[in-house]
Amino acid sequence: MKPHSLAGTEGAEVIDELDRKEEDLWLPKPRFSAFFKTDLDQWLRKREITLCAVAGIATNVCVLTTVIAGRLQRRT
Repeated sequence: MKPHSLAGTEGAEVIDELDRKEEDLWLPKPRFSAFFKTDLDQWLRKREITLCAVAGIATNVCVLTTVIAGRLQRRT
């Protein structure tokens, strides 16, 4: 698979319309799932968050794998 949305490239930038706040979690991810080799699970556990809404542009890939991983960890 060709690399995409690499850190420092235009494809990895957050669009202004999302109105990113300083306190928002910024979570660059190395693979499709946002849980894979990131601190997302620990971040959610620390805050006792048990329900997540997941959205994205690649529903059949990144969103799906994140939801499956989250469900396996009882997150979604």
